[in-house]
Formats: sequence, C-alpha cells, structure tokens
Amino acid sequence: MNICCRTLQRLVHHRSLRFAALYLPLAFVCLFNPATATEKTTLEVATFLAPPYQEIVDGEPRGRSVDTLECALKRLQWHYKITTYPQKRALRNLETSRVDALLTITPEFYGQINQAGTSDPVALEKWFIYSSVNTPAVDQALSADHFGRLGVVLGSSQEAWLEQRGYPIRGRGVDLAMLLKMFLSQRFDSILVDDFQLSSPEYAQKFHQLQAYRRYFVKYVPKVIAFSHRFLDRNPDFVQKFNGVLSECQPGSTVVDSHERALMVDKLKSLHDRLQGTSLVAQTLATRNNDVRFSTATVDYWDSTYREFLTGRKTSADVAAVYEGELAHILKAAEARAKGLLREIILVDKQGFNLAATDATSDFYQGDEDKFSRLTAQAEVAYAVSPIRFDASTAQFLVHISIPLRNSEQQLIGAIIYGVNPEVALANQNLWGVTEAALLSAHGMF
Repeated sequence: MNICCRTLQRLVHHRSLRFAALYLPLAFVCLFNPATATEKTTLEVATFLAPPYQEIVDGEPRGRSVDTLECALKRLQWHYKITTYPQKRALRNLETSRVDALLTITPEFYGQINQAGTSDPVALEKWFIYSSVNTPAVDQALSADHFGRLGVVLGSSQEAWLEQRGYPIRGRGVDLAMLLKMFLSQRFDSILVDDFQLSSPEYAQKFHQLQAYRRYFVKYVPKVIAFSHRFLDRNPDFVQKFNGVLSECQPGSTVVDSHERALMVDKLKSLHDRLQGTSLVAQTLATRNNDVRFSTATVDYWDSTYREFLTGRKTSADVAAVYEGELAHILKAAEARAKGLLREIILVDKQGFNLAATDATSDFYQGDEDKFSRLTAQAEVAYAVSPIRFDASTAQFLVHISIPLRNSEQQLIGAIIYGVNPEVALANQNLWGVTEAALLSAHGMF
C-alpha cells in the first residue's frame, strides 16, 4: 500500500464515516495519480569488490554480477541501490537486515550468514590450480602435500572451501595480486584461484606468465544473491519472480568456451559412436519419422498427452515406450557406464519429438528448444552446446550437448541430446586418472 492510501486509511479509521465525503479528493489522488499509485520498489543491495563480478567503473558499481542483477530488476520494474562495503561488513549488514540483499556469495559462506533465501546463480566462478609440481596420474586418495605448498587469497571462497575439507593451506596472500607475486617468486608450489578473476585486464601480464605452469580444472562455483529475512517477509514471492527472469539475462560466465566444448564432446565420442551404431536406434528412427501422427501440427496434443501421462490421468503406449521401452533401457545402461559424466540422454526424431529418454523431460517436444533448433539452423553443424545451467535441487551443473544423426545423404533424421555434468567432463585426467568421477566424489571435490 502506498503512502497516500495509508494516510487516507488512517483518517477514515480515526474519524466518523459521516465525514467520508470530505476525503473524496484525497481518494481521487490516491487512485489516479501515477506518481503515488504504486510504492517505490527499490532493492537496497550491499556488495564488496570482486572483479570482474563486482567492481567500480567510472565511480559506478559494474561487473558481471551487477549487469545480471540490473537486467533482471529492469524486467521486474524494480530499482536498486548498491553500496560497496568491506566483505565482512557486507555479510554482517545482510545478516542484521540493514540491507535487502547481498551481491554475491558462494556456497562456502552460506553457513556464515543468516540469509532468508538465495537466487539462482547470477554468475559462475571457474576454479583452477596452477602448479609447478609435476603431478602424476593417481588412482588413490590425494595426499596432504599432493600440490606441495598450496596458497590462496586470504578470506576467499577458495580458502573457505579448502578449510572445510581439511586440505592444508601453506600460505595466503592478502589479495590476488599479492598471491600471484608470491607464486611467481616461488613462495608457493601451487595456487587455487578463480580463472575468470585471473583473466581480468589488471592481471593480464601475470596471467600470461602463468601459462608456463601446469593448470588443473577443479570446479565451477555458483555466485548467488542472498536476501535478508526482513525483505523476504515483505516480498515473499520476490525470489521466484527474480529467478523466473534470470534466463533472459544470461550471465556471460555460463557460456562454455571453445576449448571446453571440444573437451566435453571428445568425452562423448566413443559413447555416441556406439549408440548411433545400434541397429535399434536406426530402426526406431525410421519408424517414427514415417509416423504421420507426429508433426508440428500435433505438438500441443503430444505435450498435453505427455503431461497427463506423468500425472497418471492418461495412459499412452507411445509415451510409455519413450521411458520404459527397450531403447530407453539401452540409454539408461549407457548413462550408468559413464560414471557420473551424464545426467540424462534423450533421443529425438527429425522433428524433435522424444523417441527414448533416460528420465522424464520438461516437455515431450524438443523441436522449439535451442538444444534441437540449433541443429536445424545450419545444415552442417556438428554439435550444439548449451550454456551451463545450475540445478539448485541437486546442487549440480548441467550442459546439454546435442549431436545430430544424419542419413547417407546428410539429411537430419534425429539427434541425441546428452545432459553432461561439466565438472566431471572437464576434470583433468592427468591429475585424477581414469576413475576421476568416483575419485572426486569420494573426496568431496565436487
């Protein structure tokens, strides 16, 4: 309720209704003056400097996280005010509800503040270890000195993560510039850093020097906005609405770079070759692609049938075969053999309808989604890779890699869509060995 209407409410409450006519001019202003018709919606945000996510450019807060916040709030028609604090004070201000939100925190700090709720990721960190140690492939527990003298930035999420796992930290730099200086002067054998932060222009020279060292991918880390109890008490549906528009404000850090795309596709090569060479795949595709019941004109019917099938209100042999048929069992066995690399496999026909899948999908028709439509946009595309998505319910990341299936005349006859865990796919085999997924899981590295 806006200030004007609250004033009118108090007047009516304290005076007799027989004088209500005297209040009509004020009521008219309340109802029809656009300046007072709605309350000012301004999100009071605390942040701290963490380039390239939060930084000051020409005296104004900018950066990847700030850009995503600004984009989402514009779509919600909210204003915002960002105040920069030292990190510990920013955390404290959120906990005491002196501000509405904190931009941003990572899971390592969730236990240090009493936040009421968090957004979906507005940016991602990508952690690497740079090391001068000649690390051999291992197939046993990582020893406490596996990376020699390991250094981190004081107060960083990398420090908190290692401490929570009991991994010994041999030294700390007060900031990234100091940590890099100490590492390059051989004060440390290895450092754990966020590669996106390291690639900022201010570290360009040192980043170039680091390319002479061994580099090991460790993990992705979601950066989220935390909201105070007082703010969410007053705006209980805000987080849901905010998350609903985030996909329109895709953070740049969720885009998979060309090197990572090539690595992930290479991990799928042998599995994909086996699946596309399976005679049942070819037979099922041929049958479906000649079935006139599946066309762009029947998309709504099949999506509706699929939703009713999932809720048990309708039976459908066609839908059931997708998730329970022989081909679905072949896909599920392939997913299990991948040992954590895959989270789902979907086989679709030439129009994008599900043909077989390891698990239920959001829709039965994939033809209007990027993971399929990007294959039809260009005749010779070899594969399509989606941005990285964070699944808050499982605390895992997901990338969809779609590989087209073509006949001898190079016509599209279908596609296999792989839901890949990028952390497992990008784990360096020279470090983790052939059982990297199981090893990392066992030691809490993911």
